[in-house]
Amino acid sequence: ESVSKEKLPEVEELVYGNITADMFRKIKKLKALSKSSNENEAFAAYTQCMKLCAEHSLDFDKIPCNN
Repeated sequence: ESVSKEKLPEVEELVYGNITADMFRKIKKLKALSKSSNENEAFAAYTQCMKLCAEHSLDFDKIPCNN
């Protein structure tokens, strides 16, 4: 039987160590933006992504990127 997320609210709380699903999505978006053709946007996104990775003990190279 399939279990929906609504029945398990704790699923959203932590997905990887001490990080919420929302924060993980934010980091993934920043990593994708870090590959932008706009140098300023890419640099800003990369810098912020690396900061968040350090704060949450994540390896930048292991964060999936959907671009």
